[in-house]
Amino acid sequence: MSDRTDDLAKKVEQANNYLLRAIENSTDEQWRAKCADGEWAQGFAGYHAAASIGGITGMLQGLAQCVKLPPMTMADVDQQNVGQLKEHEGCTKKEALDMLRTNSPASASVQFVRSLSDADLDRKVSLLTEMPEMTIEQVAEMLLVGHPTGHAQSITNAR
Repeated sequence: MSDRTDDLAKKVEQANNYLLRAIENSTDEQWRAKCADGEWAQGFAGYHAAASIGGITGMLQGLAQCVKLPPMTMADVDQQNVGQLKEHEGCTKKEALDMLRTNSPASASVQFVRSLSDADLDRKVSLLTEMPEMTIEQVAEMLLVGHPTGHAQSITNAR
């Protein structure tokens, strides 16, 4: 493990812990209230971020093994999020915590990041059709650090 992968793994772990605290510290009233960005209820934002970790980690594992993603746009991602919202809008705090702790274990994302080499981190990949190529390190920063952190901030900033 390089210093880069160790640093990235620590950031991923911190992001997951921040999300966990944001969910755990939500009251029932806050859970149902809108996030600071006004898009979703705090509860769904927590559930969505927790549920995404496993899929994002799997996608990154594929990219690290040179598997090309099928062409996808941001509109496709938005459509997937709307589908998830329709299915899980009324999720409970327990469901979100269970998702974060067991169904898509955050520790797997940390272990995966630690398994990467510097060459893996530097590999250029295409994520979305309307975005320029990014390195796997940039994708991991954006999706394994930025995504849960952004949702956790939106939850905590609404309080």
